[in-house]
Amino acid sequence: MPKKVKKIVFWQKSFYKYAALFILPMLLGTLYYFTSIYDKTDKIVWLEKQTQRGERLEFFLSDGSKVSLNSESKLIYPQEFSSNLRQVKLEGEAFFEVKKNTKKAFIVHANNLDIKVLGTKFNVKSYSTEKYIETTLLSGKVSVALKDTENKIVRKAILLPNQQANYAKESMEVKLHQVDAEHFASWREGKLIIDEKPFAEVCRELERWFNVNIQLDKELHQKYFYTITITNEPLEEILLYLKRTTPSLIITYNNNEILINEKK
Repeated sequence: MPKKVKKIVFWQKSFYKYAALFILPMLLGTLYYFTSIYDKTDKIVWLEKQTQRGERLEFFLSDGSKVSLNSESKLIYPQEFSSNLRQVKLEGEAFFEVKKNTKKAFIVHANNLDIKVLGTKFNVKSYSTEKYIETTLLSGKVSVALKDTENKIVRKAILLPNQQANYAKESMEVKLHQVDAEHFASWREGKLIIDEKPFAEVCRELERWFNVNIQLDKELHQKYFYTITITNEPLEEILLYLKRTTPSLIITYNNNEILINEKK
């Protein structure tokens, strides 16, 4: 009997040993296969479109959504969107015509704002040099969420057509305004509308639109406000308008730089 027991034990040990040698490679192979498939499907290739001053650009994303990129702006976006989400990052200004997909939300990250939609038309203005981020809705519905440094939502607003969410970077306040949305998206048709803006902001708009550098005396930054509509007028004509409106201005040209101050 002891001999038989020894033979049975020996057979069991051998069986487990060979079974382990056979099954382990299969498990490792299966694990590698599914891991490689996961990596291939989940790997995102990021692309970038950027415009210079005086330049505007239109292009389509992989889902068919159309993007109009204003001057001195940048959009970072994936070559192909993930299976459950469409995300892009904006620096500057862009107009989005989002292809509707109720199963896959479209999110624009602008500074610490997340603008979330399913399918709609809206404009986002988020320049680092500006004090505000503007989200203006033309059609559909969008959700604007403000996040803190820990990526937690601290404020949220829902926009309806012809509404604008105005986010003040310094105070972190979000205010809703009733607006003419087409007014804020008119730059797509080559029309720049400046409505009661301080002189400093007017100069920044002109810099981006005409690809020039404007040095404005600090005392003038908030002293005067202007309303201007620019279509095909040259910069010289716009500056003449400012001069006629405010005769005390002194405008000096120096190559590609324009100096503006005021008679003392």
